[in-house]
Amino acid sequence: MTINEDKNGDELIISLEGKLDAFTAPELQSELEDSLEGINKVIFDFSKLVYLSSAGIRVLFWLKKRLNEQGKMTVRNASDRIKEIISCVGFSEILEV
Repeated sequence: MTINEDKNGDELIISLEGKLDAFTAPELQSELEDSLEGINKVIFDFSKLVYLSSAGIRVLFWLKKRLNEQGKMTVRNASDRIKEIISCVGFSEILEV
C-alpha cells in the first residue's frame, strides 16, 4: 500500500493506494500517530484503495475515536465495494462517507 499525506493547516489529507489489510494497517496507524499533531480534520481519499479488511476498519475506528477529542474524519472517493464494507460494519453511521 502507498500512503500519501498532504497537510493544509489543521487539515490532513491521506490518499491510500492498494490494500488496507492486516499487513498494511499497522503502517498506516504508525504514520497517523506521527502526523496528528495540530490536526482537526482528516480526509481519506480512497479513490485508489482496492481492498479494506477488518484490520483497516480497526485503524479507521481508532482514528475516529481519537479525533472525537479534537476534530472530524471524512472518507472521499470510496468505491461501491469499500462503501459496502464500511456500511456492513455499521461504520457509515459515525463516519462521513
